[in-house]
Amino acid sequence: YPGPKGRRGKSISATGRVELPDKAEVMLVPSSYLLQNPALINCFGGAISGIELKSEEGTALLQKLAAKKSIKTLRLSGVALDQKLISEINSLSQLTSLQFDHTEASSTAISTTTIKRLQQLEWLAIDASTTTLLKQIAKSNFLKKLEISNANLTLADFAVLQKLPALQFLSIQQSQYPDAAVAYFP
Repeated sequence: YPGPKGRRGKSISATGRVELPDKAEVMLVPSSYLLQNPALINCFGGAISGIELKSEEGTALLQKLAAKKSIKTLRLSGVALDQKLISEINSLSQLTSLQFDHTEASSTAISTTTIKRLQQLEWLAIDASTTTLLKQIAKSNFLKKLEISNANLTLADFAVLQKLPALQFLSIQQSQYPDAAVAYFP
C-alpha cells in the first residue's frame, strides 16, 4: 500500500470490486475462502508480490502463483518443506525474500533438492530445520539481511557468514554457537 505509513499493513475488508493502484504490491495470506476458491487469485493480476503460507493446504496455491512473475516474497510458517515445495520455490524467478518459520524439513529434502534462486536473495530467514541452507547461500552476492533462529551453529557456519559480501544485517536469536564464533566478525 503506497499510502502513509500509518495505513501500511492494515487489513482492508470490502464487498464487491476492489481496484488496486497500478504499482500496488499485495502480500497474499490465503484464507479458507481463498483456498476453496483459488480462481480468485487471477483477480489480482500482477499485484501479488508475496505469499505467506501457514498450512499444508496453502502450499497448493503456490503452484498457481508460480506462473506469476511478480512474486518477490515467500514466507513459510508451520509447513513441511519437501522436494515438491522446494521445486515450487525454484520456479519463483523474481524471489528476493525467503523466510522460514517453524518449518519441518529433513536435511535430505534440502540437500537432495537445492534451492536454486539463492544467488539473488536479499533477505533470508531460517530456523533449525533449514540451517543446511547456510551452505547454499555461500554463493550469494546480494544477500543483505539474514535472520537465524533456534539453530545450532558451528564454526563452519560462521565461516560461510563471514564470506557474504553484501550482508548488512545479521540476527541470531535463540541459537547455540561456540564462543570462538565471535572471532569471525570484526
